[in-house]
Amino acid sequence: MRPGPRGKGDRDLFTSVHQERNFMNIISQIKQAIISGELKIGDCLPPESELAQVFGVSRSSVREALKSLEVYGLIESRKGGGSFVVNNLLLSMTDSLSMYFRLQGCGLHDLIQLRQSIELGAVREVISSASNSELTELSHCLDHYLSSSTTDERQLHDMNFHSVLVMLSKNPLYQYMLNAFNDIYSKDIYYSHQVVEEQGQLEESYLIHRELFKAICARDVTVATEWMIRHFNFTQEDISRQTKYILGEKTR
Repeated sequence: MRPGPRGKGDRDLFTSVHQERNFMNIISQIKQAIISGELKIGDCLPPESELAQVFGVSRSSVREALKSLEVYGLIESRKGGGSFVVNNLLLSMTDSLSMYFRLQGCGLHDLIQLRQSIELGAVREVISSASNSELTELSHCLDHYLSSSTTDERQLHDMNFHSVLVMLSKNPLYQYMLNAFNDIYSKDIYYSHQVVEEQGQLEESYLIHRELFKAICARDVTVATEWMIRHFNFTQEDISRQTKYILGEKTR
């Protein structure tokens, strides 16, 4: 647990605010201090009373600003311990993007196209730069997926396989977008696995994952791309299978 920055006094780091929406100015100054590196991850902010004096505002304005920064994922309030600079942006950004997708009325086809672009990019990066030892982790995910005995297990290990694949690309934006995708359509993903199993399509899914992994290990971008596209074509077809399955259930 680190104390706040030592190089500057709080009055040098922040300036007094004189606007109607004081808390917005406070937020802006604290964010800028984090971006510039004057405040670092783990730094403890001064107490509310001290910040109120520095900014020339009421403690309620400071409290409102800190609460907003906590929602952003930049500040964490610890009971009896003060407010600390953190980096929880991924979670808050994922929530925001998930809400955006829902409000825009994005459908499964839209998200699948986005996910295909992400994973095709990830595959190229993994083939180019991942070490053999790193690919071992992907191999473990595949083994778990292929040996799963229930729909729940298959869903978990399938998601893990794709998550590790994207993680090995070492592109944080790919990981962020995939997390948002999984958050939005987790229920649809589960139902997809159930339909695949009941419609006798499980062997095709196994084949695609095995051949994709083999192509990645062989560092063959062309073949890996072909199997990845086949995977997402299979996923697109699965939407039709789900629709027919649901309509069949409703007519019973």
